[in-house]
Amino acid sequence: MYTCPHCLSPTISGWRKSNSALLRPTRCPTYRGKSRISGWGLLVSSLGSEVLLWGGLVVVLLLGNPYALLLIPVSLVLLGSIVNRTFPLVPIGDRMLFNNVLDRPRDDVER
Repeated sequence: MYTCPHCLSPTISGWRKSNSALLRPTRCPTYRGKSRISGWGLLVSSLGSEVLLWGGLVVVLLLGNPYALLLIPVSLVLLGSIVNRTFPLVPIGDRMLFNNVLDRPRDDVER
């Protein structure tokens, strides 16, 4: 279990952490706060998966052995576990940045 960035209790599973993103954040079952994996974690997992996929296909074509394709899912699972352990969860507030800017009172408007 991984710690929630809001309440610092170990309540988030590895599967929920690896599937979290900005558009689909994970929620802490205790605190009910939203969080997602950091941007660097998303970058490493997306670029790493591309390299593993295309590199694995090149290796299969060079070796001529179709059983080498089994190494691609194993390496992707290994990459996901490394990203989960290396990069933290980032808390997300209830409002996004653009909502906070729009909700500020303006000085030039009469009330």
